[in-house]
Amino acid sequence: YDVKKFEKEVTDVVFNANASINFYMFFGGTNFGFMNGGDGDKGLVTSYDYNAPLSESGNYTDKYWKTKELIEKFNKERAQPKLLIPKPPTYVAPVSYGKLKVKDYLSLEDVLTKIKPIVTEKPQHMELLNIGTYYGQNYGFILYRLTNLQKFKHLKLTGGASDRGVILVDHKEVGVVEGKKDYNQDLNDTQFANTTTHTLDIMVENWGRLKIGSNMNIDRKGLNGDVDVDAKVATNFQTFPLEFKEPFVKQLSELKGKPFVEGIKSPAVYRLELDIRDSPKDTFIRLDGWSKGNVFINDFNIGRYYHIGPQQTLYIPAPLLKTGKNDILVFELHSSTGTVEFVDTPHLG
Repeated sequence: YDVKKFEKEVTDVVFNANASINFYMFFGGTNFGFMNGGDGDKGLVTSYDYNAPLSESGNYTDKYWKTKELIEKFNKERAQPKLLIPKPPTYVAPVSYGKLKVKDYLSLEDVLTKIKPIVTEKPQHMELLNIGTYYGQNYGFILYRLTNLQKFKHLKLTGGASDRGVILVDHKEVGVVEGKKDYNQDLNDTQFANTTTHTLDIMVENWGRLKIGSNMNIDRKGLNGDVDVDAKVATNFQTFPLEFKEPFVKQLSELKGKPFVEGIKSPAVYRLELDIRDSPKDTFIRLDGWSKGNVFINDFNIGRYYHIGPQQTLYIPAPLLKTGKNDILVFELHSSTGTVEFVDTPHLG
């Protein structure tokens, strides 16, 4: 939607048709945390930069200056009271803080030590968990665990998952379930650890809530039906709600970590430190080579990233940073490169 088309359409509406207009968006900004939402099966990225007159970080775009020009033209040609054109505030450009390497990491088992599991006979949607007053879990991830299993050859998830689940056997990824269709998977002996009993984990991610429509009333997240292990319906689940609220993220920052090693193929929290010597400025984080997850800066949930794009950067406003040490946590679902980069330019695809 380039500036020439923008100018033509505004001119047609305001000057030729003598009508009024509303801007959507004039400034979109970004969706922090888990608040991206969706429209049916069409998801929204974390950024809410809709190529508007003001960019995600508040920068002036060609559309902004064209809007100012059109208002000035309107003021000259029309007799009604003049529209106010305020002086634009000074824009402070984002900066590049360069590349950072992972300092250490927490395994999924480390993370789960901070969560008391809920025992249920069958898998429950996160909204039905008894963890709040008159409500269950709203956002984040939910992990379903079966323990003391013998080796099995076939796994079936009736109704699949809402919205996407990582399947782990003995703490290693063996598959991914996505969507509400039945999921079937065959397994072999090499996918099990050399132990007498085994653990099956299914970590389901809530991709966001519907933003409109009657289906908002039935928008449930988690496993949608029974888990069959070798054609037998499994029972007695340990369920871990991972909401990643700020106090929980702070606890993860304080845990003792393990030295980073390459080749981790399961969900983990990776920790880094960004040292800022002067007054913080806006920046953007890139996670090239990472897979999927969330970024937290000083315990604040910046948002989601996903290697398939289109968005490849997450916006970090200066007020979330501080002079000195800044704690960065990345909850990665699959695998990481061990390096992130802070850049001064967004890449939204």
